[in-house]
This record gives sequence, structure tokens and C-alpha cells, in this order.
Amino acid sequence: MNKFILFLFLLLAVLSVQSQTTINNSNMPSPGNIIPLHTAIGINGIAYIATGADFVWDFTALTSNGNVQDTFLSVFSTPLTYNIAYSNPFDQAHLATVATKQSLAAIPMLQITDTYSFLKNSSTQFAEVGVGLTINGIGLPLTLNNPDIRYKFPITFGSIDSCDSKYGANIPGVGYYGEKRHRINFVDGWGTLYLPHDTFTVMRVKSIIDYVDTVYLDTVSFGFPISRTETEYKWLAQQLNEPVLQITDRMGVLTVRYHDLTPADFAVDSHENNLALNLYPNPASDVLTIDLPQKDASTRILIRDILGREVYMKDFTGVNKAMISLHEFAQGVYSVEAISSGYSYKAKLIKE
Repeated sequence: MNKFILFLFLLLAVLSVQSQTTINNSNMPSPGNIIPLHTAIGINGIAYIATGADFVWDFTALTSNGNVQDTFLSVFSTPLTYNIAYSNPFDQAHLATVATKQSLAAIPMLQITDTYSFLKNSSTQFAEVGVGLTINGIGLPLTLNNPDIRYKFPITFGSIDSCDSKYGANIPGVGYYGEKRHRINFVDGWGTLYLPHDTFTVMRVKSIIDYVDTVYLDTVSFGFPISRTETEYKWLAQQLNEPVLQITDRMGVLTVRYHDLTPADFAVDSHENNLALNLYPNPASDVLTIDLPQKDASTRILIRDILGREVYMKDFTGVNKAMISLHEFAQGVYSVEAISSGYSYKAKLIKE
């Protein structure tokens, strides 16, 4: 009897692990990625802190109040002083794979512009290895003494990791500027995330980051620290390179960003040359069935992922249904288009 109970426990544990999505280094950003995002209001009343195993987060009440986009660049396309520091093959610790522009909290008496974050993606972790700042007109590549690890791979429910990192530099004619960070990452949930127009299988990572900025001004022979704490709640899905939803708490002020997952190819219109397509089941996990609009004419089925990449194409003739295996498809949202006799029929598919 005890052996049977142990067997059931192990079986349930295995099934639980198998039902979680897999997030690894292939799901991180790379040069050329341009990721559209909504910013949102109306977070009040949504239990964004709640989490757990096989959890359901309902954010369908989010209301967009703007659009932004994150653009990821090649290190070689950044200013020369940054490029030299973060593309040096003899400094593997700071050899970045991607860069992105960032905003930095205002620092009294310093004018900071042209800010970049330099990131390194590897099989074991995704981390920031340094920043590029132009302070009072002087471009400074400020490398971190230790990487600021955003994710350790594979991302596994229940895991916890932490890191400490810092950078600093003397600035001619100004003084000294530096920053210390202490980060703790908790993989504290997995399950299903509902956004206003989309559904995802996700892992949830909570990060608490303590910052201490240090400024010393030669002109007044005076220095001061500035401390702040940020808490990030990040929901990660496959294929999308950044969190599909991120809520950041900066000393009690919340910002909300979520993916703009309704590009033109994902909209289902019903005017003359863009008709709705019937497919089922939806969401689907194994086999998708599509009712073809015209049995006697050739119909081309195109399936694209959320980034617009074609992942499936096949022509069907003389049949009224197409059956497509989804076993090789990653979890996520896809657009399905059937083209026949000059007409386009579209639908959105969710692969579980």
C-alpha cells in the first residue's frame, strides 16, 4: 500500500513537471528583435502578487493606455566606446550578445544620456554584464564586476538564486559615480495567464533588486548615496523573447507592460476578401482540424507564429477538411490563414 501511494506521488510529480512550459536561453532576445508592448492602467483590484503551481492569472481587465517597443541591437551598432568594451573576445566575462537602450532614474546634479544595457545570453544564464552611460557629455562603458543574473536556465519552479554586482568610475571634472545591486530571483509560479486578447502557458519570476547609487562631486567635495528597491513580476512564455507581462513596483509606483499580441495577421475580419476560418479544437494540443472553404479548389494553409514567421505551409485539394499535427509546435499563439480562389480566410490558434 505504501509503495502504491509513493508511486502515485511520483507520477503526479512527473505530470506536474511535464505540464510546465520550458523557458531556456532560446527564449531570450537577440539582435534585431523589435518587440511591441502595451502599457496599461487599471491594475487596481487585480491580484498580481498571488501565485503558485498550476495557477491561473486573470488580467483580462487590463486597459491599454499607450504603446511602446523594445528594440534589441547588435553590440557593434552602439557608440564606439561601448562597442570596444563589450565586443572584446579577450574579455569573455563582458562579451555581450545583445544591447538595448534603457532609461535610468534621475541622479541629482548629473546629466545622464545615451544609456544602454549590455546583455549576455548563454546556455546557463541571461545576465546584464554592464551599461553604457554618457555622463555630463562623457561616454563611459561601466562594466559590472559580476553579472547581474536575470534568469538562470532552465527556469524551474521553486528555484531561488541571488547575485551582487556593482560598477563605478571617476568622471573627469565631475567626481565619481557608481551603483551597487543586490538581486534575488524567485521562480514562484507557473500556469495559465489570461491577457485581454490572448492566453499563455507561463512561468512566473519575481525579482527583488536593491540599488545603491553613489555620487561624489569634486566641485563641492561632497558625496551621497541614493537607495531604492524595485520588485519585478515577470510572466515568461515561449517564443516571445521578453516577458509577456511585467509589473514593476518602484517604491510603491506600479508600471505595467504587456505584449501587443494582435498584429494585423492575427486580426479576424469579416469583409469581402478576409473571411473568418473555422478551426477546432481551439485551444489545441495534438491535432488541429480546419474546415476548408472550397472543396473543389486548391487551398493553401499558412500558419505563422506571433512574430510573423511562417512555421507551416501546405496545399490541400479535393478535401473539405485539413488535419494538421501540432506536436512539433511550441506553446503559444498562431495565425492560421487559408487562401483559396483569391479569398483569404483567417483565424487565431492557441497551442497548449
